[in-house]
Amino acid sequence: MEYEYEFVVLALYHNGIPFDVVGLDRREVSGALDMSTKLPRVLGDVDSREFAALVLPGVANGILKANGAEEPVDQQTVFLNPVLQETVRQFHREGKLVAAICSATVVLAAAGILKARRFTSPMGDNELFKGAIRVRQPAVRDANIITGVGARPYHFCDLLVEALAGEEAASGYREHVGIHR
Repeated sequence: MEYEYEFVVLALYHNGIPFDVVGLDRREVSGALDMSTKLPRVLGDVDSREFAALVLPGVANGILKANGAEEPVDQQTVFLNPVLQETVRQFHREGKLVAAICSATVVLAAAGILKARRFTSPMGDNELFKGAIRVRQPAVRDANIITGVGARPYHFCDLLVEALAGEEAASGYREHVGIHR
């Protein structure tokens, strides 16, 4: 969803954390609010050695507005995309931070990295979550995995900032957005 993406981008940007925006394919996309983002890089071309983390915003069923056309988006197609799944597994194998908010938590489950890990998600019972430990919190970190509920992106972003820029930056972020741990 747009706001999940935007909150993450703003949290990273304002804390001086470098990032790239990458898509499953190369196009300009617009969400429900017609805010557009160019996707200059394709996920399949990403070299994990270039990055400290992989962060996935939520995915909604609906209409994707891309390059002037509209096309349906099916969450399951995105969740089960083999390139996305392998990228998640690769970052996880390398011990890098892997984070997902809202429906994107299903991608982590489908990639098999949530087994025996604590996670949070607004997504209901899904067979893919079998073996994972669901907690009822706005966001949670378990080792190198961060998950968050989309309706509470500030908490998710707090854990991202802490993991990537340290507690001092996260403390400043929390003060700025008015949240507490």
